[in-house]
Amino acid sequence: MGSDTKYAQEQHPEHNNPGIGEVTGTALDAARELKEKTILTERNQALCDLLDRWGLAEGLQALAKTYGEYYADLARCLEVPSGKPVLPGETIITYYQALTGGGIENVQLCLIEIWKQLGYHVVIVLEEEPPQDVSEKLGAPIYLIPPASAANYAERATAWEELLEKTNASAIVYHKWLCRVFLWDLLLMKHHDVSFICHTHGVFSHSMHNGDLLFAHLAPAYSLCDALVTLSSTDRYFWSHFNDHVYETINPIGLDIQKMTPSVNPKNHNILWLARISPEKGAENALLVFKEVLNHVPDATLSLVGAATSASYQQTIEQLVRSLGIEDHINMPGWTSDQKTYYQNADAFLMTSTDEGFALTLAESRYYGTPCVMFDLPTLTIRGKELGIQTVPQGDITAAAEALSRLLLDEQRNATYRAAAQNGYRKLYEDFDFAGLWHDIFCKIERPVYYDAPMRDAFFFNIYEEASFHYTCGIRAINERIGLFAKRAEAAELQVKKLSDEILELSRKNQKLSDRVKRLADKSQRLADEKLERNARIAKLKGKLKKEQEAQKRLKNSISWKVGRAITAIPRRVKRLFSK
Repeated sequence: MGSDTKYAQEQHPEHNNPGIGEVTGTALDAARELKEKTILTERNQALCDLLDRWGLAEGLQALAKTYGEYYADLARCLEVPSGKPVLPGETIITYYQALTGGGIENVQLCLIEIWKQLGYHVVIVLEEEPPQDVSEKLGAPIYLIPPASAANYAERATAWEELLEKTNASAIVYHKWLCRVFLWDLLLMKHHDVSFICHTHGVFSHSMHNGDLLFAHLAPAYSLCDALVTLSSTDRYFWSHFNDHVYETINPIGLDIQKMTPSVNPKNHNILWLARISPEKGAENALLVFKEVLNHVPDATLSLVGAATSASYQQTIEQLVRSLGIEDHINMPGWTSDQKTYYQNADAFLMTSTDEGFALTLAESRYYGTPCVMFDLPTLTIRGKELGIQTVPQGDITAAAEALSRLLLDEQRNATYRAAAQNGYRKLYEDFDFAGLWHDIFCKIERPVYYDAPMRDAFFFNIYEEASFHYTCGIRAINERIGLFAKRAEAAELQVKKLSDEILELSRKNQKLSDRVKRLADKSQRLADEKLERNARIAKLKGKLKKEQEAQKRLKNSISWKVGRAITAIPRRVKRLFSK
């Protein structure tokens, strides 16, 4: 035992624990023992012991459940064997979650052809069944594995092992660079002597964009890879502080330079926006930009081409189109494989992304010579007027609208940008040796067993550690505040629900009282109506009585009445005498 380890155990007697191999209980107990009680210098051996005792699937499942997706404390303690050079004739796995027509998927398809031309066998591994037409044109076997999940990693590990046994693969090109089970997949591959190459598809700080704690855990894991492939000099410089084998590439897009034809301005004032319709691609900003373009070019149109990430976001975009009053100027065809037609029919191309690793659409727009206006992304390799691209400050709606309007109205400016775009594309892609780059990546895999960075990199690593620590603390503090606000909101919601229930109950009681009052009012009205009716009858009877009394009075006062009374006076008296 080294002095540092001895010192650590003397200072922390709780670390004087039995080895992982001596732990009683389950693999999960051993993983917790490793995380909570094993000192840093002994964690690598403890992990090896854990996997030896419980097996790869069960052991990695326990580690995945214990660490989840935040595994930097373990990754920085590990030593993994170097991969071996991968020679033509051997089998390469290319892995991503799906092949559904997105940017990363298209890059994979192009790379597969390049690798085949170099003499490699290729196996495709996905998490989702690909469309039938994609499967038919790939010309490579496809295997499906369970989705990336720490909770069910044992199933995934078993699928990986069965796949490796069938294919006898020598290397994996791992395109899902922000995968939540990245470390566990890497350890599994290294256990089977499979060289591990991670192909990043975005800027190094991508995960920070959404406040993701994963950023703090990437460097320790990436330092264990046999090679890293990046898309910009910024990313190559950043990751080279953690790994000896970092390469910079551009994305192949499968367009033949020999078939490129001079671009012609269609002069129909059409703007093309082509991407996945999602917040990070800036679809809402694109509509706001276009609304301002209409102030300068009233007959302009916008083709918003792409599929939305969700039905709800599609509704958000459609609602914004209506609220801006631009329905008559917008075409939204959804996703299309016929992107060529849209580029060729556009006077200008608009890109409003807030985050891109390479932006295939920029390369495509340059191939077809469609002038581009984009929000600035400083790390992008492809940007600048000399490439037919006009950049404006990120999020500057007015500047983007003005730049687009100039391209629509100034034919000479449009023609200049078209020529620059195609010339820039030729220069970039004619000179780039994809086959040579990947030959070097595959054949020059050899590195120290443990990455021992030079002093300047040690300083950089300390900076990364410090920045990551404070970033993590900041995000956790924000999450705690969000959690607190969420609890308050939940309590307020419960209070509102309680008050709503009380109001509802009072409303029900009030309704009952209202119903009773109405019944009483109806009854009172009926009684009043009956009284009125009785009074009317009484009045009528009184009127009739009065008439009769008046008639009787008139009769008594009449001469005939008096004569009659006189004539009948004697008979009436006789009658009274006899009646007595």
